[in-house]
Amino acid sequence: MWKALVRTMIEVNDNPVIAFAIEKTDRIVTADNMKLLSPEDLAEWEAACDEFEGMTADDQQAWLMRCFCHGATFRQSVASVGDYDVIR
Repeated sequence: MWKALVRTMIEVNDNPVIAFAIEKTDRIVTADNMKLLSPEDLAEWEAACDEFEGMTADDQQAWLMRCFCHGATFRQSVASVGDYDVIR
């Protein structure tokens, strides 16, 4: 399911940084749930966002291409996070 959600986040929200962080950390950080996460979990999320932003354009593109080589889009995945502001 994470792969489908990551792919949908890229397609629907056009936010590969968040999609990368979701894939890397196996979590979605929102304004509502961030207070429930440990400082280490939040740091891991931020580090994942920073990692993507620090990649070269070629590395970012390669990651994006890998995302689109795995299965079909599952747009319903985003419905469950659509009403939340994903943090970055």
